[in-house]
Amino acid sequence: MAYDGVDSRPILEIIHAMLRHDDEEAAMEQLPDVMDWVASRQPRLKKVTSSAEWEIIAEIYRYFDDHKTTPSRAAMDSLIHAHERCKSMLDVLADYDKQAGDFDVLRVGDLDVPLEQRVSDHEKFRLTRVLEVANTITLGSVPNDKDKDKKKPTLAGPRDAINFVISNFQKGILVNDKPVEGGYLSETVDNVLARYDAAKADRDAKRLYIPTGIPLFDNNVGGLRYKEMTGILGYTSQRKTWIARTIAYNAALSGFNVLHIPLESDRDEEENCYAVIHSSRFGGHTITKKKLEDGMLTKEEEALLKDVFLPAYHDAIATRIRVFDAGDTRSWADIKSIIERESFSQPIDLVVIDYLTMLSTPGARDDVTDKMGIVQDAKRLAMSINDGRGLAFVTPVQGNRKGYTAAGDNGGAWETTGIALYSEIDKSLDNCMYVWFDDALVYNDQIMMGSCKWRRAERGIPCSPVDIDPQSGLVGAKRSDFANMSAGHVTPPRQREKILMRQV
Repeated sequence: MAYDGVDSRPILEIIHAMLRHDDEEAAMEQLPDVMDWVASRQPRLKKVTSSAEWEIIAEIYRYFDDHKTTPSRAAMDSLIHAHERCKSMLDVLADYDKQAGDFDVLRVGDLDVPLEQRVSDHEKFRLTRVLEVANTITLGSVPNDKDKDKKKPTLAGPRDAINFVISNFQKGILVNDKPVEGGYLSETVDNVLARYDAAKADRDAKRLYIPTGIPLFDNNVGGLRYKEMTGILGYTSQRKTWIARTIAYNAALSGFNVLHIPLESDRDEEENCYAVIHSSRFGGHTITKKKLEDGMLTKEEEALLKDVFLPAYHDAIATRIRVFDAGDTRSWADIKSIIERESFSQPIDLVVIDYLTMLSTPGARDDVTDKMGIVQDAKRLAMSINDGRGLAFVTPVQGNRKGYTAAGDNGGAWETTGIALYSEIDKSLDNCMYVWFDDALVYNDQIMMGSCKWRRAERGIPCSPVDIDPQSGLVGAKRSDFANMSAGHVTPPRQREKILMRQV
């Protein structure tokens, strides 16, 4: 017996298959395959065998590795005499001799049968022992086996008994369903394969990534991922909100559901921005957000906006972007409830909050601690909402002057150390893209963009010039990129610069 209550026969059958039996041709031919089987199942075999059983298996394997054959039963006694466990190993072989007459040399494909039988016996034995000890702890007490320095109290009472059982399960009582760490193997396999199938289906449906519509980002990292928080780092008036709107607009254009909560503007202003962005797809006009807000549209532009652009925007985009006017509330608890409520009515793929750090918790004593708690809770929400599917979370992040200057000296590339006030936000961000520009870039309708942190990419996103459309605020494309734009309506560079600077 390996130990009380566990049948030795399954392991002895495996040992029988490993030995040389009067040089029988069939047994000799399959020896290499048998040894490969033993090697591939070594961790499991070692866990469910006694020390003596395992030493015999290991000795036969070592002999095969040296001689390309295995020892006969007669040679085994001399091989094990040098071992510390010589007597216990000889006892196992004596047990083998008693039962060997009933054994057939199993084929490699059948060896899993005795192994599974031993695993089942081992599980019953181990579980019974653990429950027996737990019962003793419940009714009395047992020494704490972790009490090396004799300073910890003995285990006693129901609570210690429960903890003892849980601890042993975590270490892996069960072998065929429970690995050393983690849940049941059968459940793990199902979960891993289910997640893979879901990711594969999302990829096939082009929904694994949420496209930003900015080629620099989509070409390097594919776009945004669910359960991740992305920050847009930049200095004051550096087009962070333009980028956030561009991402929200392009995600909606691709069929994703977007919730945009502006805290520095209202719903009407954001709806105007999205309508103007959508109108840029048509080209051939000079409607801008500034002209729209100042009531400076011509009769022709008013008719075009009313009869063509707004209906087109509503049909294609407005149903996908829900702009929520937060009003006077600046409480994270209120905004969080809005996200949860809106997601319940229709699952949200992307949330844009401009800015997250403008929110607070009423009564909070320390502003920095409060902001970090809000960011961390927002990250948890992004990971758990929509029945665990999660969503992508985007928010602008304010940079400091020193970071802006350093980025200028580095070709426009920011570091996360440039985050202003709440630098700890870097720890909660999965991704941090950045934006930087100077007068020369503005003149050419460009900004510098890249990433200083990107969770799923080896090198992130390189700092590169990106085109902007000053008329619509769309990042990633110039007006000249729209095929339908007529040459007669191109805004001269100097006028574009003036428009751009007025919109800052």
